[in-house]
Amino acid sequence: MSYIGDYGPVELVYELDKLFTNLEIETENIDVPFGWLPTMRLLESPPSLPKGMKTGPTFEVEGAVEHVQEIPESAPIDPASTHISVLLMQITDESGLEKKEVLRRAQRKRRALGPVTLWMALLLVAREQKLTMGPFMVTISA
Repeated sequence: MSYIGDYGPVELVYELDKLFTNLEIETENIDVPFGWLPTMRLLESPPSLPKGMKTGPTFEVEGAVEHVQEIPESAPIDPASTHISVLLMQITDESGLEKKEVLRRAQRKRRALGPVTLWMALLLVAREQKLTMGPFMVTISA
């Protein structure tokens, strides 16, 4: 198998349960666990440089320091969240379930799925009840 890569034509060869290329890249000293992703701990406090290794050149920047006025950040407001009560009433009317039961099921879905908004969990309950989703979509997008 071959393809054109960033470094020109590359040929992939599968031998002895390993995949090789015709590129000569030094990979002996690279140790990356399979499926590794940086964790927040590594990003917040990265490991120190091994002894004997030198860092690259550092530069000091001189000049006027600008004072930037900080603007307080606020969480974006989800427009669909303003229609939760209307959505809840629609689901209770069409499904025949009590309001308390619909909310219980929605909260259970939120706990199971993690970061899911209440309106999305309510839509999942409606879908679980095999209700037509069109009217609910109109409600949350209004």
